[in-house]
Amino acid sequence: MQGIRSIPFLKNTVCILLVYIVFSFFVNLSVEAGTTYGASESVTSVALELAQFANPGAEDTNLAFEKAIAEAQARAAAAKQEKREIKIVLNLENKKIYKITKPIQVQFVDFLEINGNGATILNTSMKSTFWIKSSNHFTVRNLAVDYDPLPYTQGVVTGLDSTGQVVEIQVDAGYPSSSEFAAKIHQGFFTVMDRLTKAEKVGARHLTPIRAEAMGNGYLKVNLQWSATACGPGQIPVQLGDTVAIRSALATAVRVEDSAYTSFVDFGLYSSPGMGILEQGGVGGMVLERVNMIPGEKPRNATAERLVSTNSDGAHFIAVEKGPKVENCNFFGSMSMVGVKA
Repeated sequence: MQGIRSIPFLKNTVCILLVYIVFSFFVNLSVEAGTTYGASESVTSVALELAQFANPGAEDTNLAFEKAIAEAQARAAAAKQEKREIKIVLNLENKKIYKITKPIQVQFVDFLEINGNGATILNTSMKSTFWIKSSNHFTVRNLAVDYDPLPYTQGVVTGLDSTGQVVEIQVDAGYPSSSEFAAKIHQGFFTVMDRLTKAEKVGARHLTPIRAEAMGNGYLKVNLQWSATACGPGQIPVQLGDTVAIRSALATAVRVEDSAYTSFVDFGLYSSPGMGILEQGGVGGMVLERVNMIPGEKPRNATAERLVSTNSDGAHFIAVEKGPKVENCNFFGSMSMVGVKA
């Protein structure tokens, strides 16, 4: 310290650095704790009802979401022009089921919340459910997402050829076995499951299906990239009578790009054609609070419980400045749970 006292310039520099560090700490703390960028007590909260934008009798609700989000964008832009701070809450009807055929897109709008009120979004395609781009502080609360038809299937091995690369499956009642479904099974995952634990069987390999064919009467024939019976140390072969899950590797259910502080609170995700949640690029800092990413209820006419939630990773974060904050969540039935890549 004697050396610093003798050099006034260095002493001043150290003081400035200390002030900057303390100031930066409290600025970052206020941003994260309040999840706002300088929002004050004068923030105006505006409620929109999705029912206002719905077409009576329309089964597909994509258009209603598009109109509602466009209204939110317009109101947010007007508030910004007038230098007012605004938060918009889009309310869904209590416990209602909303069917969609394409992603709900949220782009270039800040401080928007979708309050599900216990509703479920049922995606009838193999596409994403949410696509969030360049939007800050977007929140989804008290909402569930599921797919119908399911983006995966499950059943019992009833046949194996001599190479172990052609497998015949008797699909569980109520699970997909159509030609349309079979055409989507390519470069996904073929895994042996344990019905008791609803997890992958110990020693099971991740095999890759390259082609599937519907044989009728609930049977599928699956061609594998590698032999299901040739094993390495610690691995087990696929055998007649094994329970298997066959997953596609398609769209991510929730896709977030170049956004900051996206939140999912009291959120359920019960199936996905690919990853559950993917956040890529931008500030990041996603909040996952009381998120249940687990297999949903049995499909219609099914007797066997679901064995799979998402077809690929549960949640994946790539090239974001801040990683996720995960609290009181339940992830089960994915290929892996949470992955973070710098």
